[in-house]
Amino acid sequence: MVAAGAVISIFSVTLVTMCGQTRILFAMGRDGMLPRRFAQVNPRSQTPVFNTIVVAIVVSILAAFIPLDKLADLVSIGTLVAFIVVSIGVIILRRTMPDIPRGFTVPGYPVTPIPSVIACVYVLSGLSWITYAWFLVWLLVVLTFYFLWGRRHSERNPGARVVDPDNPVPGGDR
Repeated sequence: MVAAGAVISIFSVTLVTMCGQTRILFAMGRDGMLPRRFAQVNPRSQTPVFNTIVVAIVVSILAAFIPLDKLADLVSIGTLVAFIVVSIGVIILRRTMPDIPRGFTVPGYPVTPIPSVIACVYVLSGLSWITYAWFLVWLLVVLTFYFLWGRRHSERNPGARVVDPDNPVPGGDR
């Protein structure tokens, strides 16, 4: 019974991660952090088809060569670190920018983010050193890409060209 629950939970987390990743890539492409191709959506379905294909290929390659337990640990460490960053970000933004519009509110603020960070750190403490090593490798890859591509092309940089959301690929990549 526990094994069946583990398989279902790993499957559902992976599925949600894949769906979420396509939207993250879309937002990053729209903001100039990735090539403009990532900001395109299918005109009929309004979904980022290119991103879905890229994520499916990457996940397939990872699944083919990395044992399931190691892959689950990598997904877990990424998710837990993201939860920690968001929880700390909520605290920081509430204090530094209390008047900005928010799409949602955190129930139980200011108490909720703190136990969230503590719980995530507790779960992270049970992961193996190899998981941390691979996480650092992925982090270095991402930071390298950011400093070589994303920072220079980001719409957030002063003087960057603003992209029309209805036509995110005017003339292709910059």
